[in-house]
Amino acid sequence: ILPKPDASQVTDMILRHARMLIDFKGEYTGIREMRTHICFYVSGMKHANDIRRQINTIEHPEELERLFQEHPLQ
Repeated sequence: ILPKPDASQVTDMILRHARMLIDFKGEYTGIREMRTHICFYVSGMKHANDIRRQINTIEHPEELERLFQEHPLQ
């Protein structure tokens, strides 16, 4: 059984997943689909509700990266 990933690993995976979705589907669709995926990534983490609230306002990949820089997962 593998250990649970730490918050920085989850953040890295979220950003990687977002970049791949954007490359595949374009920025508009990729970011909107990623919002849903991020909710699953942060489920059960501290302050998950606040993160989800902020995620729903993101429209560009730069905003997503800035969010995790300013408010790292715990």
